[in-house]
Amino acid sequence: MNPKRFLLFVFVFALVIRVLYVWLMCYYYTFKTGLPLEYGASDSLGYHHKALQLGKIIENGQLRDFINAVLAQHIAFSDLGYVVTLGCIYGLFGPNILIPHLFHSLLSAYICVLVYRLADRLFDNRTARVSAVMTAFMPLFIYYCGLHLKEIDFAFFLILCIERIDFVMRERKNILWNVSLILFSSLMIFYYRVTTGLCLFVSFFVYIFVNQHIARKARVIGVSVAVASLALFVFSGFGWEIKNTILYAIAHVDYNFQYLPGAFVLPLPKLTVDGNENLKLINGMVFVKNVIGFFAMYSFIIAYREKKLREMSLLALVPITYLAIVASIRFFSIERFYFPALPCLTLLAAYSISHFEEKDMKWFNAYLAVLLVAIMFWSYYNVITS
Repeated sequence: MNPKRFLLFVFVFALVIRVLYVWLMCYYYTFKTGLPLEYGASDSLGYHHKALQLGKIIENGQLRDFINAVLAQHIAFSDLGYVVTLGCIYGLFGPNILIPHLFHSLLSAYICVLVYRLADRLFDNRTARVSAVMTAFMPLFIYYCGLHLKEIDFAFFLILCIERIDFVMRERKNILWNVSLILFSSLMIFYYRVTTGLCLFVSFFVYIFVNQHIARKARVIGVSVAVASLALFVFSGFGWEIKNTILYAIAHVDYNFQYLPGAFVLPLPKLTVDGNENLKLINGMVFVKNVIGFFAMYSFIIAYREKKLREMSLLALVPITYLAIVASIRFFSIERFYFPALPCLTLLAAYSISHFEEKDMKWFNAYLAVLLVAIMFWSYYNVITS
């Protein structure tokens, strides 16, 4: 197929899979739990009830009351972002839980398009096609469409921001529109989780100085816009949370640096799961991510071999910084916190797979052996400590 037809086919195919899954799981969860929400949906219900309040305000056209309600939420902006998004959806379409899940399906399917475009510019069309197909079939991208959580939206805005930054720095077309899109998506990233927004800014500054293909004028403009945006964040309502996030991380977070080497691979599935129905559903999907993690890590060796390290620096630095934080704190065993970086990992893995050589297979076989031992040990540890 020609590229446009291929991309349209993958997008439609991915969307159909996700919509069917969401529709079926809506009935499944309703039958099992009484609500079209996952098992033990404490976070989902919290988002739902807060969004209902905001949705009613929007529906009644009380814009000032809506703004006051947003400002009155003395919770982290990271938590408030999805509540506002969900409230807007409820205000427009009514408080139907299925609608946000269909919206997730659309965003998840469009991630296939974003990874295709980014891979096509960074590497080649073969990598782009492999990454689009892998993203379409990735179990976790389908599974999270049926959950009432922010992870799909979060992953979408992160890969959108990376893709548009790369486009502007290379093509320098439609600057005003694309810079606006970058600022909006980066704002949403801060709105969903401040830590990830900080990782994105750090990664951007490194990327803009190490990439030789960026013209001096583009580099100056990029740094100026980034500094101005960060200043607006710091001196607006975001400032207190950025400061508090950094200070809290330094003073109160218990770090587990021993898990850092497995940041691209974690969490590990458990061979025995007692009573946690969500883990029973997700275990096989996590194993797929474990295998993808190897290829994502091996992509750095292939990129070094093909002299592509500098070009893919932004794509690599964002998941490296973000996953390093997740793997070092108490959430290291919870899959949800790794999910936003999954589009980047899938793209890196696609690059590795599409350029894999026969001599590389010995490392993959060795990795599978180590992974098997690690899963068995982790399962045994959870049994004796439960």
